[in-house]
Amino acid sequence: MQAPWRRRHERHPPGKRPSRLGDDGRHREAEYTLALTFDPSGPCCCRGVHIQLRTLDRQVEQLARQLPQAQLLTSIFGVGPLIATAFVAEHGAGVARYADARQFAASLGLTPREHSSGNTRRLGGITKWGDAYRRRLLIQGASSVVLHCQRHQDPLSDLAHRLLERHKPRNVVTTAVANRLARIIYAVLKHGEAYRRSPPELARTT
Repeated sequence: MQAPWRRRHERHPPGKRPSRLGDDGRHREAEYTLALTFDPSGPCCCRGVHIQLRTLDRQVEQLARQLPQAQLLTSIFGVGPLIATAFVAEHGAGVARYADARQFAASLGLTPREHSSGNTRRLGGITKWGDAYRRRLLIQGASSVVLHCQRHQDPLSDLAHRLLERHKPRNVVTTAVANRLARIIYAVLKHGEAYRRSPPELARTT
């Protein structure tokens, strides 16, 4: 059985494949380039893959420096060049189609399922609807925030720290931080301003 990357290569030979820049910016193009150049039977396969990944990382970082909106998004703790460019590629034209930050987070599947009856309201796990690719990116960014929350003084780290102190499972804390990250990204894209990290004490009262 041939690997998926081989079948993909045969469907779209070099020079004849359709452009994917309109779908997810340069991320899909980078994935396609990696699929074409990856040879699992070649010598020093792992070393070659690491070199290719570093090259792609540098390309994404360069792209992030060229996009003003991406520079604004990287002002958020937990958002690096990859996350920033991914959201600019999809939402760079604006977030006006979303009524508010909660709806934006819901489009990424980061809001909890609700099971209510009468006066009882129960919240379950996240819906996982919508954009799975960017949801995974936010989960990765949130994991970094949770891992380093003890060494930072900002609202996101404070949220992670408080939830961990309440002995919440780490995956629950990570998901909560990812939800907050999505809402902050919405605000930055909507207002076109860098994220201003308010002190944790002030963030709790607002």
